[in-house]
Amino acid sequence: MTQTWVLVGDGSHARLFEVNEATKAWSLLRRVDREHSREKTDRPDSHEDGGEHAFARQLAAELETGRQGGKFARLVLVASPKFLGQLRGELKAPLAACVVKSHDHDFTQVADDELPGRVELS
Repeated sequence: MTQTWVLVGDGSHARLFEVNEATKAWSLLRRVDREHSREKTDRPDSHEDGGEHAFARQLAAELETGRQGGKFARLVLVASPKFLGQLRGELKAPLAACVVKSHDHDFTQVADDELPGRVELS
């Protein structure tokens, strides 16, 4: 049976779910919150949040560890548009190949039990 993980996040918060392929039930694996809410880049003219890039790298590393450990074969990304781009930029080719669907929506405030009805998995 092929396992699916779903990452729901923005630049500060993320939830990682595992979807049971047989029952389509979602179970929360982990919540990840960024420690500092706004960490600006060193450039004075920049409005980039350097902490978001670091958070995207952290999440990509965690996903890669799961992929290498055989925990999932399919990955669905759900993130605010800006953060989704940052996250995609951190995925190495083998992990990027696992992404079967992406949604550019900020569902970080959506309750866990409402997500299955709002996120398409394939």
